[in-house]
Amino acid sequence: MARDYTPVIMATPAGITAATVVAIVLSAGCGGASTHASPEATVKPSPIIAPSPVEPSPTAASELGALDAWGNGGGRALFIKFGNDFAPISAALDARDFAALRKACVTLQSDVKAAQQYPQIPVASVQQPWGKQLALEARSSADCISAVDAGNIDLITRSAAEITSAGRYTDQVTAAIKALTAHG
Repeated sequence: MARDYTPVIMATPAGITAATVVAIVLSAGCGGASTHASPEATVKPSPIIAPSPVEPSPTAASELGALDAWGNGGGRALFIKFGNDFAPISAALDARDFAALRKACVTLQSDVKAAQQYPQIPVASVQQPWGKQLALEARSSADCISAVDAGNIDLITRSAAEITSAGRYTDQVTAAIKALTAHG
């Protein structure tokens, strides 16, 4: 039986309005539980999908199996942890609390490093945009820390723009997972 993959977009409030992070929830692996990083972050329940009369593609089925194994081996927790980093950044920006912003950016930097050191997603169509997103988030977190340390508002603005730009890769990760589930 193929797993139901539900991409969940965790949006951040104003300050980094376009920045989003995907948390992959493998509904069979978490029993439909929700994670709430903030009031803005919600996990949507998986829809019930009627069996398809079309046989699944062997390639898509094996990719879904590989993605499932990666998620159950710690990848899902990594996505969720990474996704939870953005609400504190946004809140600190909104409050102009630079000590909290630095702390949130250090957390993001640490979580990005952990994600980069974790085994790659075993599905190239998902890993490629995820890797690009991580690269942008690594640059953003480093810029954020440097900006706060230097009191450089322009660099803080650039860091926020980098986070926002990373959102386009989040959309690509989501699209790749949806494409897999449509064929698997």
